[in-house]
Amino acid sequence: MIVFVFYPCVIWLVAFSYRRRWVSFAVSLASVGPVALVVLLAQHFLARGAQGLFPTVWVAPGLYALVVCAVGLLISIQPRRAREDECRVCRYDLTGNRSGVCPECGDASVPPREGSGSDRTRNAA
Repeated sequence: MIVFVFYPCVIWLVAFSYRRRWVSFAVSLASVGPVALVVLLAQHFLARGAQGLFPTVWVAPGLYALVVCAVGLLISIQPRRAREDECRVCRYDLTGNRSGVCPECGDASVPPREGSGSDRTRNAA
């Protein structure tokens, strides 16, 4: 029973870690596959020849897979926060940048950082 709690947590953790990247969307959509495989195996081995059991076997796992996938996709579309030393537009690493302008995309929304860079360049003037 712990698998029913652990499985979506793993899917949602991966979706959260790779937000706005193709990996997050792929993992969220692929989360339906293992649930379908378990249902197919259960139907094959447990309900040998019981045709009336087919729709009933798919309802609860189908809803479970739908919820796991839907929540994973909702997590996947959430924006990633830029780190303090990243450009907010292109995510370029701005460690040591004192100008306040991103050299990659030219975005000037990054305020110049005091105290970054070497002390020799500031004290040389």
